[in-house]
Amino acid sequence: MNTDFLYKLAWSLLTKKENLWVDVISKKYNFDGHNSERRRAKPTDSRLWKELMKIWPEFIKNIKWTVGNGTIIKFWKDHWIEGIKSINEYVNMEAAGLTGDEKLCEFTDESGEWQMTEQMGILPIEVIGKIKGRKPAMYGSLYGRLKPNKETNCCFGGWDMRNFQPEIELLSGQNLILRALDVERREEFAGIPWPIIFPIVCHCIWEWRNKENKDKEFRVPEVPHRVILNMAKIHVAAWATEGQKCTEQSRSTFEKWLKPPRGWGKVNVDGAMCQANKMAGCGGLLRGCNGKWISGFMAMLGQCPIIGAELWAIYHGLNMAWDKGFRKVELESDSRVAINRVNSVKALDSFLHPVVQSIRELLKRDWEVKIKHIPRQINRCADRLAKQSLGTPLRLTRFDTLPEVVKLDFQIDERCDSGSSDPGG
Repeated sequence: MNTDFLYKLAWSLLTKKENLWVDVISKKYNFDGHNSERRRAKPTDSRLWKELMKIWPEFIKNIKWTVGNGTIIKFWKDHWIEGIKSINEYVNMEAAGLTGDEKLCEFTDESGEWQMTEQMGILPIEVIGKIKGRKPAMYGSLYGRLKPNKETNCCFGGWDMRNFQPEIELLSGQNLILRALDVERREEFAGIPWPIIFPIVCHCIWEWRNKENKDKEFRVPEVPHRVILNMAKIHVAAWATEGQKCTEQSRSTFEKWLKPPRGWGKVNVDGAMCQANKMAGCGGLLRGCNGKWISGFMAMLGQCPIIGAELWAIYHGLNMAWDKGFRKVELESDSRVAINRVNSVKALDSFLHPVVQSIRELLKRDWEVKIKHIPRQINRCADRLAKQSLGTPLRLTRFDTLPEVVKLDFQIDERCDSGSSDPGG
């Protein structure tokens, strides 16, 4: 059988427990994914299972577990610490009275720190050191740092974390790996139709593998998904005629981006969230009364709800406008909910997202700010930056020059604007 196909099946077997075929085959062969590197096929097993078990040792060696709230990962059996296959190799499990099924969350205290239990105390000092060197939860979410979780069933003491998901670091040294691109079927990916992206993915896999085999100096790009998306954007731009670019926007007088009044600046912001991993980000841009680019930003936020991303976008957008010296600013967002949260005087502070108070403090400064809701189709530049932020490091990035990724949408705004100005009402 095709090796790449088998790797794909192996990955699904490990990560997609809800699939019917995975459920059937797991029950048939008593397979749960934990401590499975020693699995061997029997002569009576099906051909598919025999083929899977042939590649399984190599496959299982090259994956690692990322820790979320620790409710699924097995502390003793799973490979979740770099350099240690499984912790039970250092312990006589039977003598210690351990089943091996203890979950990782059982070894943390209420504050989310490692708890030195009697069971952990039997481990060698160097292993304990490696455990303590690993954070017991994912601290990447800015929202999680600020907003306590009211639920009592959170294993990591007060932060809203999702369950861990195993992720491939690499499959095999002989195979091309696209580690960062989620190639599951969908209508669009980063705003680009899937029928355009798919053939480019296939082409890149074929081209990079050939170069890797024939050119010793060639290296597969470190961020292959960005290369693929950039190629797809170039194809979209090349196939679209000038008329189509404006026609696709379907903008009437009331459905197009408008310049701010003279003496004002306009900020457009948006938030985005990846449905696959719940990572969120935001982006926005500042333009002058002539419609020209002044500044922009992208911020990767980590795991947080989409409303949090929309609110962070408003905060960063206002901050950027203030830092650039504007004292009359229009801010536009396509999130009516976020705008209502900022403007609401009825909601109790204790029920508001923590960043709302920071936004209100910004609004109290000596300047004039108007926050407006606009349709999503007018907010394409901010939407593009927000989606692009999902592939960036966990930080805020500002741009004083127009980024290539948003250039096409920016030009569409300029062409379709045709000199109109926002009356500021």
